[in-house]
Amino acid sequence: MTVLSDGEMKARLSALRRGPWASSVAKSRQELGPVDSIPFLPGRTRSIALDRHVQSRANKRKSIRLERVLRPHFEYETAVDDEMEMKTRNTLDQALALPQLYELAVQSGYLPESSVRRPARSILKDLLWSAPARRFASAYDYIAVPMLAARVGISGFRLNRIPAAVCISQDSLRTYVAFILTNI
Repeated sequence: MTVLSDGEMKARLSALRRGPWASSVAKSRQELGPVDSIPFLPGRTRSIALDRHVQSRANKRKSIRLERVLRPHFEYETAVDDEMEMKTRNTLDQALALPQLYELAVQSGYLPESSVRRPARSILKDLLWSAPARRFASAYDYIAVPMLAARVGISGFRLNRIPAAVCISQDSLRTYVAFILTNI
């Protein structure tokens, strides 16, 4: 990867955060985030085990509600036809574009891993603290999400290996991002 100036790195991170998914990220954090904060130590090198943290009573109740809302539709006889459930699911679907873009940016060499570590840990912890949310990401093949989680020290996903970063041109990355944007 080419060494980036601090200003260029911040501009690239900002460009990723400002996309059409930005409002969905904020809305998903509000709708799907834990009621009580999750007691993780904020250290940069500490691993966060999403599947091993102790949940408060309020978070357990919310997680139980999320089981129904975020259920994989193809595993149940009843369709997801409630309008509020569909809105919540669509919001999460759009919000998961950002962590996928972080992973793509690292894999492609567009950004160094160190630059996405803190914002990625924050969004993954806020959106995927509950087992139903992680199950949603897994059931609907958000492959880049567990890759990013493993890369930034968050466990609780099944993942065999993390792909190494490769250096590609900015034009190639633009093509990838355009593809993702047309499929949101």
